[in-house]
Amino acid sequence: RDSTAKLLFKCLSKEAQPIMFEGPVFLMRTGQSLKLGREINLHLFEPRYRLLIREAMRGRTSREKRGIEIDDEGGKKPRPRFLFSFGVTLPLVSGDPAAIVELTRCRIFDDGRADVTIVPVRHARLSRIWERDGGHGLIEAEALAVPRIRQRGISSRGRPDQVVTGPAFCMPRSAPPELGIEFGLHLFPLQQIVMLFRLTNGRSEQYRRGVPIPDIESALGGTKQLHVPRGRFIYAYGPRRLQIGEDALVVELRRCRIKADRTADVTVIPVQLGTIVNVDTLSLEAPEVTVKVRTSLESI
Repeated sequence: RDSTAKLLFKCLSKEAQPIMFEGPVFLMRTGQSLKLGREINLHLFEPRYRLLIREAMRGRTSREKRGIEIDDEGGKKPRPRFLFSFGVTLPLVSGDPAAIVELTRCRIFDDGRADVTIVPVRHARLSRIWERDGGHGLIEAEALAVPRIRQRGISSRGRPDQVVTGPAFCMPRSAPPELGIEFGLHLFPLQQIVMLFRLTNGRSEQYRRGVPIPDIESALGGTKQLHVPRGRFIYAYGPRRLQIGEDALVVELRRCRIKADRTADVTVIPVQLGTIVNVDTLSLEAPEVTVKVRTSLESI
C-alpha cells in the first residue's frame, strides 16, 4: 500500500508541476476552449503553417508524413508539439490562453499543404510572444502550462471554495460566455466608467485608448520587467442580474477604450465562474459583489 501511495503521489506531483514550453503558434478562433484529449482535424495551407508542419515533421518517417499514426516509440520519441491559440484577437499579448497540442497524424501534400490530426495535451498561458524573421508571419511564443490537476476548479476536499469580491457590471445574456474566450462589452453608465478608470489606474494613458493591456510592464526609467496584474470585475449576466444565487463571471480586462462622450468599449476574458453570495449596492460607484467560485481558468 505504501509503495502504491508513493507512486500515486509522485505521478500527481509531476502532473501538478507547471512547465515552460516554447514553439510556433497556430492561430484559429474556435469560439470555445479546447478539450484536453479530444482530437481535432485541421487543413494547413498558409505559408507560415506549411513551414510549421515541415519543421515539426522533420526527422519523421515518410510513412508518417503520408498519414499513418505518428509513433512515439513508447515515449522514447515524443510526438511533435506546438501551441494552439484558440480564443483571442490579434495582436496576441502576454497572458492569452492557449493549448499545447500534439500531432498524432499528418499527411503532407506535394505543395506543402497538410491534413493533420492534433490532440490538446495541456492548457497554457502565453508569456513571451514574437514573430519569426523570414517565417511568413509565423508567430512563436513561450507559454507556461497550467497544472493538469488544478483545471477542475480551485475547490478541493477539506478546503473552502474561493470567494472573490469586486465591482460589478450587469447585462443579461441568453447564454453564458465561455471561460477563456474573449468578448466585447459597451459600458456607458458613469459608475462603470469610474470603475474602468480605477481598474487601469497606474497604467499608461494608452491603455485607455484601446491598446492591448499586458500583464508585464517595464519599470519607469529602466528595463526591469514588473508583473502588473490586469484589472478584474464581476460580470452578472443572468436575467435577475444582481441577485444572490445567480451565476456570475469574474472577467479580466484585456482592452479598454474610453471615449470622449464617457462611454467605453472593452474586451474582457472570463477567468472564473461562480455564484453570487453577497451584493452591496450602497456604494456611490459600481455595486460590490461577492462571488463563490466554482470553476476557474488558471491565470498564470
